[in-house]
Amino acid sequence: MKYLTRDNITLALSIIGSAGTVITWIVSYVKSRKNLSVKIVKLLRSKNIMILYIMINNKSRLPIAIESLSITYKDKIFPCALIPKKTFERTTKTGSVIKENKSYYTLQLPIYLPSLGGTSGYFLFDIPEEVSQNLSTPLTVLIHSNRGKATEMKLPFESVESWEEMF
Repeated sequence: MKYLTRDNITLALSIIGSAGTVITWIVSYVKSRKNLSVKIVKLLRSKNIMILYIMINNKSRLPIAIESLSITYKDKIFPCALIPKKTFERTTKTGSVIKENKSYYTLQLPIYLPSLGGTSGYFLFDIPEEVSQNLSTPLTVLIHSNRGKATEMKLPFESVESWEEMF
């Protein structure tokens, strides 16, 4: 009974309240920090062009806008096209009748990702031929967003398809 005084009860409640506040701050930081998951699904290359089909997921509880993507190779930075460009076109024919004509375009930047959301699409890079011929796994991608500094990710890719072999 000697330790169960009003001052000790007040001290215990203040320590519990402070610990709860610190835990809430830590949980809030972990859930709202920039947390992107990026995966290269397909890589197509030609002489001076490389097209990546990329899946991007926002794993944080705050929305994020991706402002640009770049590939780094031997301390050189190659940004992707910011304005949508036609990457390729597929036409389905039956005899001489065109059944379907579908065009594929690159994603327009910036890309807005809501909390816990994602997107995928094509990104076009103008790169020199010697860079596209000497690609290594993993590919270093620099992602610029509206939240903090640029994130550098090393992304593996399984295979490289030649533009000419695809069609």
